[in-house]
Amino acid sequence: MVLFERRKFGLFVLPLLLFGLCACKRDFSINSDSEAFPVVYGLLNVWEDEHYVKIFKSFVTEGNAYDVVNDIDKYSYIDSIVVYLNEYDENTILKRKILMDTTTAIPKDSGVFLSPTQILYVAKAVLNRDYLYEIEIINPYTKNIARTKVPIEVVGTVSITRPSGYVLSMTDRGMDFEFSTGKNITMYQLLLKFYYTEELSDSTNRQPAPIVWDIGSIVDPSAAAGMTKKISISSGSIFFQKIAENIRDNDNVWLRHTDSIVLEVYSAGRDWGLYIQSNLPTTGINQDRLHYTNIIAYNTETGEEKYAMGIFSSRGRTTRTYDDLALNGSRDSLFHGRYTGHLRFSDEY
Repeated sequence: MVLFERRKFGLFVLPLLLFGLCACKRDFSINSDSEAFPVVYGLLNVWEDEHYVKIFKSFVTEGNAYDVVNDIDKYSYIDSIVVYLNEYDENTILKRKILMDTTTAIPKDSGVFLSPTQILYVAKAVLNRDYLYEIEIINPYTKNIARTKVPIEVVGTVSITRPSGYVLSMTDRGMDFEFSTGKNITMYQLLLKFYYTEELSDSTNRQPAPIVWDIGSIVDPSAAAGMTKKISISSGSIFFQKIAENIRDNDNVWLRHTDSIVLEVYSAGRDWGLYIQSNLPTTGINQDRLHYTNIIAYNTETGEEKYAMGIFSSRGRTTRTYDDLALNGSRDSLFHGRYTGHLRFSDEY
């Protein structure tokens, strides 16, 4: 009986002691003081002559993150770092150090991720598709340097081979989208974009945003050039279904016309492909997620390894433009078919 009473006393006192310990300090914080580290995000495209890299620093906050980012000093290095785009030849001999300047002229639509002011680092340079590139970030105040683990290769040229010609045939039959691979590419994504014009009842015209059909993706770990890859679809009627899903019938629209249809093949370099795959949604019972980065950092005075994360890689985009749909079958399906016949598409002008 005595033992039972002691147990009850212990169960009663222990919560009070824990409550008293927690109540001793109201401003308890789980955030420790830690050194901010750089986070890098940049993709080179050899077909472009302006190259943007986003570099920001990590921060820890106890408040709302949206409130913290109103203070640009919290997350941006601004001009306290020096950034170079280094160019090496095929023998890894340094050919150029291209100084990257800061800019706030971000080439994207406005939105929550654009506001407040975002600082990017930009280099204006023509790249060599046979050379290697790395990002180098120097902090003269901390003596830390962040860079890519090894210089990256730019993606090679992709050639779209099917559908060929300048008109696109879309019928109920199956069809193939085919292309020839480029070097250093481990992932491809195919999009078909339908551009059109609307004639309105007030005699004006407008061009809505294109309708985008994500045809599919291909992963190619070999990254070999000159191989034939294809994505097959069971029926071209999916194309007309996509149009019907994205256009609402509107009495103010008198007619609609096809402007063009563009097949786009996006390609990802080795590191970018690994980064994409590591961030795909988990599908198994184990929800642990891999984290991939090809950025390293160290202190130039002590040699101490520092933490950094992000991705610096290359990408590409190849397009083929079709002026219109094929006369027999495809245009009839657009004008009178069960999916789009009510949307007033026509050859009349």
